[in-house]
Amino acid sequence: MKSVILLVIAVCASGIRANPNQPVEEFNLQGFAQGTTYSIRYYAADSLVRRYQVDSLLRVIDQSMSIYNAES
Repeated sequence: MKSVILLVIAVCASGIRANPNQPVEEFNLQGFAQGTTYSIRYYAADSLVRRYQVDSLLRVIDQSMSIYNAES
């Protein structure tokens, strides 16, 4: 859960720019998790989050709260 909070803070902080004249880009992440799909869109000067990071966090959440996984 701590990692999820850090990810959210990092993405939100990316909107705060030291140089307001610095152009931002749109970044899209898409993947599969918990039997469905996810889509994340954020705007930043640089890519802050990678798909493998999101997949890893969602895997941790699934392993800790899944009703289908007997070990969660």
